[in-house]
Amino acid sequence: MFTAERIHTCVLEKLTSADSTFFACLLSCSRNRIKERRDKTLIYLLEYLHDPIFLLEAKTDTFGECAKRKQVYSFAAKAAWSERA
Repeated sequence: MFTAERIHTCVLEKLTSADSTFFACLLSCSRNRIKERRDKTLIYLLEYLHDPIFLLEAKTDTFGECAKRKQVYSFAAKAAWSERA
């Protein structure tokens, strides 16, 4: 998932820079489809595990959304709790 997020970012940046109606349509469709299927909280948790400063920086992702610390911490706690059960 971590690698897929990097690939999505790269592909969407390339589509954004392309100057064509076709690529604009492809960009819109791709963004919508990825956004539907993307588990942003899990991705933010992976980003945090990769670089703990990630949650302290108020950066927006490729989709214009910002990670929320409480959601990520809550998600991690639930995942850890379910592992014990």
